[in-house]
Amino acid sequence: MNLMEILERAAKPMQPTTQETTMPVNLADRSRTHGNYKDTAALSQSIKDVLRSGRNWSSLTDSQRESLESISVKLARILNGNANFRDHWDDIVGYGQLAADSVTPTMPQISADIAQAINETN
Repeated sequence: MNLMEILERAAKPMQPTTQETTMPVNLADRSRTHGNYKDTAALSQSIKDVLRSGRNWSSLTDSQRESLESISVKLARILNGNANFRDHWDDIVGYGQLAADSVTPTMPQISADIAQAINETN
């Protein structure tokens, strides 16, 4: 399930299910794609510790920090679970896009600079 599917599912009312029948199946499926939970959680926390140690961490917006932390979880799942599970990679792209969309550009975009340079040479 990619980020858009998660958001769409969250917007829909949940259907009642019996925890006894769905929980073991879900956990077994997740273990195959996400890796052992304790191992993945430990690696994810280690990655987040490294991120928080960066000198710019405190100047990031909530959206940027949340995206980086969410990406950390996906990285840990890739490294401990199924690296070929496409959802992990799609979600990294999605979280990166959410952070990028929250940024107010302070410098000209490279593409605009290139377009201007091309127009000036013609």
